Amino acid sequence: IWNAARFVLLNTDAVDVAAAADEWPPTLADRWIQSILQRTIAEVTRDLEEFRFHEAAHRLYHFFWHDLCDWYLELQKSAVAAPEDSPMRRAARRRLREVLETALRLLHPFMPFITEELWQRLPHEGETICLAPYPTADPARVDPVAERQMETLVEVITKVRNIRAVMNIDPAKELELLVRPLTAEAAALIEEHEAAIRRLARLARIERVSSLDGYRQVARDVAGEVELAVPLEGLIDVERERERLRRTVEKLERELEQLERRLANADFLERAPEEVVRETRERHEEVSERRQRLLAILSGL
Repeated sequence: IWNAARFVLLNTDAVDVAAAADEWPPTLADRWIQSILQRTIAEVTRDLEEFRFHEAAHRLYHFFWHDLCDWYLELQKSAVAAPEDSPMRRAARRRLREVLETALRLLHPFMPFITEELWQRLPHEGETICLAPYPTADPARVDPVAERQMETLVEVITKVRNIRAVMNIDPAKELELLVRPLTAEAAALIEEHEAAIRRLARLARIERVSSLDGYRQVARDVAGEVELAVPLEGLIDVERERERLRRTVEKLERELEQLERRLANADFLERAPEEVVRETRERHEEVSERRQRLLAILSGL
């Protein structure tokens, strides 16, 4: 929270605050964060009214840490920190400040002191955040299309990062990415946001191909309506990585067998606490998905 606010404060001045956000059309990231924010406001308000404080706190944590800091801030950094003044930079800064200010008011009942401290440093109306109006959701700003498109972008970037981590590729090494969009909408999305994908996934270039068949020594995956592959030739010791991945798959398969035996046990399902059964099922799903992902990478090698 401190770091997010510090970035906003370092990149916001009186001109930005006075600027009209509508002097530059909202980006996909702007529409997405507003949509997620409105949903979060509605859900947190409902949780508070029903005394589910732990769920409200969890939603706020996820919004601040993942949606705002991991993605929105990172996607907007180039516009917000642009060296030259422009309508785009002013609008980006104004929108970012407004999202942060709203999020601080939303978080205030849970973290009163840090939110007051940061709110006082931001441009605001009123003497204290304690007396500022609590956010109310605006259903008109919920944008399912923006949410779906951002989900695809986030998944593409995440899949490339996962491939890098699984294959032990140097984080500083820029990769190449082959993409095969399955729809015209997905193709337009990748083309429009290529710069952001390259920056956040550390890619040297993105090449659109009509088919991924025939490529050897690649790590393949699927993100929404986009098939993707990262060429690995010259980046790794293929034989060693094959052996390492095989050992990992075997370990996952042993764990899957144990989980399946437990879930097939009627006594366990009847006598174990509901939370333990749920966690066991979730772990089974997680291990199964990871196994399938590693098998797909192995087949690409």
